[in-house]
Amino acid sequence: MCDTSSSGHNLKTRLYGKGEGDKKLINGTNSNSSLETVFGGIESWNSSLDCCQWDLVTCNPRSPSRNVVALDLYAFVTSLAPEVVVNSAVLAPLFRITTLTKLDISYNSIQSELPTNGIANFTKLLHLDLRENSFKGSIPTQLFHLQRLQYPNISSNMFNGILSQEVGALRNLRVLNLAENFLYGEIPMEIGNLTQLRQLSLRQNRFSGRLSNSLLHLTELQVLDLRNNSPSMEIPTNTRTLSNISNIAALGVLNLRGNNLTWNNNANVAPKCMLSQLSLRSCRVARPIPKWLSTQKIFDFFDLSENELDGNFPEWLAEQNIGTIILSDNKLTLWQIA
Repeated sequence: MCDTSSSGHNLKTRLYGKGEGDKKLINGTNSNSSLETVFGGIESWNSSLDCCQWDLVTCNPRSPSRNVVALDLYAFVTSLAPEVVVNSAVLAPLFRITTLTKLDISYNSIQSELPTNGIANFTKLLHLDLRENSFKGSIPTQLFHLQRLQYPNISSNMFNGILSQEVGALRNLRVLNLAENFLYGEIPMEIGNLTQLRQLSLRQNRFSGRLSNSLLHLTELQVLDLRNNSPSMEIPTNTRTLSNISNIAALGVLNLRGNNLTWNNNANVAPKCMLSQLSLRSCRVARPIPKWLSTQKIFDFFDLSENELDGNFPEWLAEQNIGTIILSDNKLTLWQIA
């Protein structure tokens, strides 16, 4: 029987505890519901078998104790019991498995706040997928203390409040996805400490204020998605941040649509990056389409709609093989056909 910690208890014992009380966690009631009801699929977990043979469970084959290192419990509530309302207290038994490097509980519509003390137990966690639930309240600061964390996906929840500056302590992050929540305030400058970050998605929140120059420290960044935040967001008056973001050589996707950004049409931009996707929709880009965009040769998505562009449709853009071009709600002039 595989071990989940230094003790000899098997995984099912560790999940359920010794008594019936640990099973009665849904909605904080004393119903007969249990983790077996909530996460359909673990009803096949037979305690007479090695837990490493159970569905949804991955063990470390290199460890003599064969510790449980991953649980993939995604989309089980919604697929098997969509009418069941699940309170976050149901997660309490999972927090006992301190050897986890991956926990996926996405697409389960779990409600209430994310338990703060429990999340702190996952000191070995690399992957955390909480997307498409209904977690609310602030993102627990304990999450920002998980020093090994690399791939947190907290998108499509109901988290609110200010994003703590402690996010800057997660120095090993490769991806940070906080999209589609209700976070507000300024994007903390400490996010510039995440120098190994490849993808940053803060879309569809309520962030406001100025874009911090600390974004320029993210030299490995490939995707920057800040679309659809607070209309009070603005570019600094000297546009240093936005124009120099294009000097992040790895950057391939830049999406700034749906903010109250104003492009400085006098900015001298000589990008080092090669963008495949760009959206500056509603960014007050005026005059002809900026010439610097002609240096970008691999566009497959290009959106400058709802701006103040005028003049002729540029030949260099017509000559590019771009999958999608959106230029609606401008004042561009098409060529005259003789």
